[in-house]
Parts: sequence; C-alpha cells; structure tokens
Amino acid sequence: MTNKQMKFFKEQLAAADANSPIWYAGYAFLGLTERQCEEVYKILEAKGFEKKEDGTILMPSGLGIRQ
Repeated sequence: MTNKQMKFFKEQLAAADANSPIWYAGYAFLGLTERQCEEVYKILEAKGFEKKEDGTILMPSGLGIRQ
C-alpha cells in the first residue's frame, strides 16, 4: 500500500463506526507491512475494540489483528 493509500485507509478506519463496511474488506488488511499493521493496531486500540489475552484485537467482522 502506498503512503497516500495508507493515509486514506487510516482516515477511514478512524472515522468508521462499528457498522462500517470497511471492517468487512479483509483484502485491505492482508497487504499491510509490519509498520502499517502497527499503525492500524493503534487506531483500533484507540477505538476501544475488544482485545484478547494474546493481544489480538477483534474487528466487528470477526477478523483479528495482532501487533
């Protein structure tokens, strides 16, 4: 994902509510670099999504992301 695309993606994640279709766009999360994954993780953590014991944050779609 380019820097421009990542900036847009992060803005969309920050603005999304629990019913947003972005949570069901799993393909957008698959191509993240390690650094991008960390940035997304921080956004999800700030939004207060459920965090499992192993550190995985679950999105409304059921997909999980781990730091």
